[in-house]
This record gives sequence, C-alpha cells and structure tokens, in this order.
Amino acid sequence: MKIAQCVENFVARKRVCGYEYDSSARILRRFAAFVGRIDIALVSEESINLFLTRGHLAHHTWRSQRSLIRRFVAYWFARRQIKRIPEAEQKPNIGSRFFPYVYSKAEIARLLAAAPICQVSRRCAIGSSTLSTIVLFLYGTGLRVTEALSLTDCNIDFRNGSIEICPGSLYRHRTIPIGSDVQRVLLRHLRSPERASFGTGKALFLTRKGHALTYLMLRPTFRRLRRAAGIFRENSPLPPRLQDLRHTFAVHSITRWSQEGWSYEKMLPMLTAYMGNVREKGCLRYFELTPSRYRAQLACLDVRTRAPDVAIRPAKQRPRVQERADVAVRPVAS
Repeated sequence: MKIAQCVENFVARKRVCGYEYDSSARILRRFAAFVGRIDIALVSEESINLFLTRGHLAHHTWRSQRSLIRRFVAYWFARRQIKRIPEAEQKPNIGSRFFPYVYSKAEIARLLAAAPICQVSRRCAIGSSTLSTIVLFLYGTGLRVTEALSLTDCNIDFRNGSIEICPGSLYRHRTIPIGSDVQRVLLRHLRSPERASFGTGKALFLTRKGHALTYLMLRPTFRRLRRAAGIFRENSPLPPRLQDLRHTFAVHSITRWSQEGWSYEKMLPMLTAYMGNVREKGCLRYFELTPSRYRAQLACLDVRTRAPDVAIRPAKQRPRVQERADVAVRPVAS
C-alpha cells in the first residue's frame, strides 16, 4: 500500500475515533510527500531522519513529530503492512521554563488606544472596533485564540450569561459563565456598524467584508498593533504575543484573589475548569508570575515555587464553574 493512502486511512481512522487531527494530518501528509510515492513497507530510519533534519527544528518539535511518525508506522505494523518499526534518531528532552509575557493594565489600555490608529487604512481587513473587542474579549475571558475565533453569535447566551465553547469538539467543548463587563463588550460589538450590517448566524468576529476572521489574518494585525502601542519585551528577542492575553487573564485573576484574601484551594479548580485545562498543573505555573509579596499565602498551600513543576494539595471539593461567574471572568479592575 502506498504511503499517501496509508496516511489518509490513518487520519480517517483517528477522526472516526473523535480526534480533530488537523495539524497531525498536515505533518503526516508532508512526510508522505517528502518520501515520495513508495510503499509503506519501504519506510526506513534514514527516510525519517532526513525528514526531521530538513530544517532547524526545536527539540520539542523534533520529539513531537518523531513520536507522531512512530505511532503512524506502528499502526500499520499492527496490520502487517510492514515487517518492523523503524526507530529514528531521538533528541534529548530539554525542559523549558514557562514564562509568558504578562501585560499590565496600562499596556492593555495602550493596545485599545492604538487600535483606531493601527487600522485607519481601508485596506486593513479587520476593523478597529473588531480588533479592540478581540483584545478585551481575550483579556476578559482567558480563552484560546482559536476558541474565540471559532465562536458564532449563536454560541452566546445573554439571558443566562454564558458562552458555549467548541460545541463540535469532543475534548474542548464546555460552557463557561461570563460577567456583566464581558456581556456589555459583546453587545456593543454585535450592535456596532462593523458587525451588525452582516446579520446574525455568522462568526462572532468578521472582517470588513463579512468573512470569518482567521488566526493567520489576526496574528500580523496584532503584531502591528503591538508595535503601534510601543509594547516590547525587554532583554528578550521573543515579542509579546496575542495568546499572552490568556496568561494575563490567569495571572491578574490570581493577583486579585490574593488582594481580596480568597482561598486558592477553592478558586484554583474553578480557574482550571474555566480555562479548559485538563489538569491543575497547567494553572499552577501561573503562580510563578504572581507578585512576590503573595508568596506567604502560597506557602500555606505547600506550593514549591522554586521549580517549574510546582505542586499543590488537591482541594477536597471542587466548586462548579457556574459559581462566582463574575469572579472568574473579570481580571483586576482598571
């Protein structure tokens, strides 16, 4: 069986099982095009190594793609299409620390003020009102960029104050509450001339021509917005990113809880469920980015902040996400 056909059968099988498998399918198709029109039984360690060394891949990217290709060939090994599983070269697992950029409240205000100047040209595909709403929406909800762009106006329930996230996804589907501030931002956006002229039943964020906004369009626009606002990361070549608004939401929420004396053991499971993380460990990394004057409160929870993989005692009872909606949605008040 040709390798291209094996890739399509493998991807179809994964999607039948409920996986989206979009990015993995692109990598496997790229691998099939790289090795050419050969039989799956002729795939060797040399061909896999040549595919992985075709560019300057980071260690974690190398390991991820190698693991994907190995699962692919192991699938066909179990179906007796190949006689042995080729073992490609493996790179060491180099740990990396989690330090995203956390925007300050003043920097968020500068981004909003720079939006009309950044999008003044009619050639810009994204309107200034839409761009400002995206910044506020990501900062106020902590959603992933792809989750926000996949929303439609039908996913928003203003009567119950909730948003349905990724209704077609098996793993990311959830319903989250939103506070009154986020509701006012969304209502203003839906009633604005940039959005109201295209009617209902469409994507929440549209271009000036009424097409659904994509991440590939939004990323260079936000890069231009960030430069217009004069926001840069000092002593680092990595610039602040659009997805860092999600991390800013988490850090500002934790800081606000500390200032008001709320219990971490109660609020941490809520933040984990609200942001769509599978394990609490994903949110525990944000404790390293909180101000140092709150370390005494973290010490009461036995949080070891010296290492990147911090630990915390699990809460006895996890509160539901629907409780304290305004607390989870609103970051530190301006």
